[in-house]
Amino acid sequence: MLSRLRRRRPDASATTFGLVLMYHGIGEVDMDPWGLFVSPANFEAHLEVLNRTARPLALPALVSAAGGVSTHGNGGQPAVAVTSDDGYANIAATAKPLLERHDIPATLFAISAPLTEGGEYWWDELEAIILQPGTLPDHLDIEDAGHHLSMPLDAATTYTPAQRRVDHRFRDGDRPGARMALYLRLWAELRDIGHTARRRLLDRLWDWAGGPLAPRESHRNLTIEELTALDGELVTIGGHTMTHPLLPEISFRRQRREIIDNKRHLESILNRPVDVFSYPFGAHSNETVAAARSAGYHVAVTTRPTPVTDTTDGLRIGRFDVKNWDGDEFARRLDEWWRP
Repeated sequence: MLSRLRRRRPDASATTFGLVLMYHGIGEVDMDPWGLFVSPANFEAHLEVLNRTARPLALPALVSAAGGVSTHGNGGQPAVAVTSDDGYANIAATAKPLLERHDIPATLFAISAPLTEGGEYWWDELEAIILQPGTLPDHLDIEDAGHHLSMPLDAATTYTPAQRRVDHRFRDGDRPGARMALYLRLWAELRDIGHTARRRLLDRLWDWAGGPLAPRESHRNLTIEELTALDGELVTIGGHTMTHPLLPEISFRRQRREIIDNKRHLESILNRPVDVFSYPFGAHSNETVAAARSAGYHVAVTTRPTPVTDTTDGLRIGRFDVKNWDGDEFARRLDEWWRP
């Protein structure tokens, strides 16, 4: 959800062992600005490719095995770990049965606050407010707790179904239309403020736009009960902070609180240690890594598209972002990632 990072090749002397894949939601949606959703049919095709061409492992098992590897995987096949960020409810309803069918383990990194609040993640809720056909007021001017959103809408005031169909094909990096540009501007504004203030501003945005709408099942986040039922031998729950902030942009103290409180919260729900972590947006600094280490984590993943080697830092593990590709395209990408 941040601008794409350049791929960095591992040290030429390092031995490539495997790949970590990053998913978010598994479901059919009619608007996906960040490319977060993979259809169930395509996800199952990905799992079929993995069983045919790779060696699927749970993330902790892959990291542990990589430390002592001396040859490429198993007969030239990469070890691959499947992960998913945030905690969309369709991971339990749709992805888990497919993982069970193909006997492939996965790790889900969960944000704590949405588990107790319910509804949709804030970026999806903002999409529901802004990217719906219709007419919005010609000026946005709302303020709450010192945070002020003020801008003219101009060409973004009216949004037709035809314009929305064009935006359905929008992906991060494309040139946006007027309403999509408004969404992206508000997303950047809301991303960089605290969780409580953002919640209040979203409520004000709903009032301004004439909402709210009920949470969509396609975008709903997991409940605590669903998370508890999901965690088991095949799917492992990991940490993803309390409120999904851009960690390097907040103080070291707040970073530690976000990471530690999330870990303790999940452990109290699951009644077991939580051992793996994902940095929100993949963003991390040396301070962020130190905060994860101080929380007791030894395995943490980023969004930098690099394979796991025998020299990979366990708190800076790269991942490859999987999009809504069919099986053939996924297989091609997998081969490209494995043999750069």
